[in-house]
Amino acid sequence: MAADETTQNAPLLDPTGSPIASPSMEESYDHVIVGGGMAAVKAVEGIREVSPEATVAVVSEDVSAPVYRPDLSKRLWAEDEASVQDSVLVTTDEKEPAAPGLNTHYLLGVEVSDLDPEAHTLVIAGKTVSYGSLLLATGSEPITGQTQVGARVHTYRTASDFRRLHGAVSKSDRVVVVGGGYIGTELAAALTGVGAQVTLVSPRLPLLSHMLPEELAEAVQKDYEERGVRVVEGRYASVTEAEHVAEPTEEDIPQDPEPAQDESDEPAAAEETGQQEENLSRPSDYGLRAPGVLTVTLEDGTELNADRLVLALGVQPRTELAEFAGITVEDGVVVDQMLQTSAQDVYAAGDIASYPDALLGTRRVEHADAAETQGLAAGRAMAGQGEAYTHTPFFWGDLFDAGYEAIGEITTDHTTVVDLAEDASGAPDTSTAVVYYVDGGTVRGVLLWNVWDSLPKAEELMRQTKDEPVEDPEQLKGRIPLG
Repeated sequence: MAADETTQNAPLLDPTGSPIASPSMEESYDHVIVGGGMAAVKAVEGIREVSPEATVAVVSEDVSAPVYRPDLSKRLWAEDEASVQDSVLVTTDEKEPAAPGLNTHYLLGVEVSDLDPEAHTLVIAGKTVSYGSLLLATGSEPITGQTQVGARVHTYRTASDFRRLHGAVSKSDRVVVVGGGYIGTELAAALTGVGAQVTLVSPRLPLLSHMLPEELAEAVQKDYEERGVRVVEGRYASVTEAEHVAEPTEEDIPQDPEPAQDESDEPAAAEETGQQEENLSRPSDYGLRAPGVLTVTLEDGTELNADRLVLALGVQPRTELAEFAGITVEDGVVVDQMLQTSAQDVYAAGDIASYPDALLGTRRVEHADAAETQGLAAGRAMAGQGEAYTHTPFFWGDLFDAGYEAIGEITTDHTTVVDLAEDASGAPDTSTAVVYYVDGGTVRGVLLWNVWDSLPKAEELMRQTKDEPVEDPEQLKGRIPLG
């Protein structure tokens, strides 16, 4: 099919980052990227570094343009003037660094239904398209179990998820966030920041104790509770939506002691009456239900009333296309150091890639740095100038006023060595810390708690102890300065 004028331009984007018009599809591309996230955008960049004139198609089921995903749980909630448009990674202005180039077609809102690695073809929106090289960057999808996402039940992964939740949550809305991991804790903080009444359900307490040593985990949970987050230990079972208003009874409503009846108490009594009327009109956790109100049930039978439920139960890699095509899949799409899969000219990057980490062995990482660095490396390899991927990805998080950067295996399954700061009296201060995660004398991970610009030192320490394990892990304290 001859290219018409439309196919020579990247799609126009509206202020939300959604396409106004999609380009026509060619019969053949030099490079095809399946997936429309951060790995895909960086892969285009890698291809363009090597082969500026190559034809590239980026195919995504998402109708929105790629965005910088960390903003979805951080900056877009914290900054009043921030918008999704600011986080869009693809523009049509060639003066912008993220501009995809005239020969890059973003085919959004379409599905890839078939892949034949031997024939170098795939079926896009019912049409067979051939490729020279292919990148699978299909990312992950939220785990929901048997629960259906609906008007009041949310998952959180994409820009569309952000728009739906951010646009729906009102001040004083009761929001239950299920999942005490990376995204659940960040979302609980973000929702509290906009005035929601948040209940955070975690299978294990204190919060983040699967990755933080006890003293830091306890400090995090205390901070959350002091800021108004209700923290509940438990595992999610189901959610139901009320169909009617339950009439309150006297037993349903907590009764406060009656105040003394004198003139000085009259304003307070009136204020208390108003508060009681508000409670009657807005059911709370003592059992009242209203139309649209959710009841979230935990495995132990605990029931939590909510206006909205956010499922942050983790994600699973989207490997169906690779499996269908006979590509090796084992906890992700298996790739070599060049990020090539078991199929010739087919690469994988980002959340789905199970790759050989130079320091840690085979692993799969679901964070932005992995998506960007693997996408860039895969793009260069697709265009013929690949190098072994030797980077160990890092990640970071914001928990109200606390922040951290981390690299490697951040799990309390390893031995943890905690280097805490001290306050003026010499007592341990949990506001600043470096945590070393050690296995057999080798540092497998480092978490920098309110300590910045030390990731290169952490990576170098991991490299050193891989070759020369430490005899006493306590000797690691001080290897990375606290300030």
